Amino acid sequence: MEKPCSTDADDIRDEKVKVLKSIPELKLEDCVFGQYVANPTEGVEESSMGYRDDPGVPDDSKTPTFCTCVLKINNERWDGVPFIMRAGKALNERKAEIRIQFKDVPGNIFEETPVRRGSGRWYGGGGGCVHSDVAG
Repeated sequence: MEKPCSTDADDIRDEKVKVLKSIPELKLEDCVFGQYVANPTEGVEESSMGYRDDPGVPDDSKTPTFCTCVLKINNERWDGVPFIMRAGKALNERKAEIRIQFKDVPGNIFEETPVRRGSGRWYGGGGGCVHSDVAG
């Protein structure tokens, strides 16, 4: 979001709304859907059952249990930056993750070549958030 004109709650909300309104409607080709299947792992009882193995689920069910979507924000600041969201049931770990790959900026004012710093990752899961820098 862009910098609000003040720290007033309404001004902050207005800037957030501008970003949300800049997200085009998702199309089917922007998403990948899936359904988890059994993957027997020694010592992990839950991994021996797939979604359709559940007694309450029909054998021919096509209900998705996983989805990855790519969102775009149509504004100058976020032009060309994909936002990839993943969600699913019965995944190997519970986490929320944000990855940012910084792009080279035109008009490098520094004489040294390395402009790109790499990427930043933020992980959340069990109530905490961890940041790590990754060389790019």
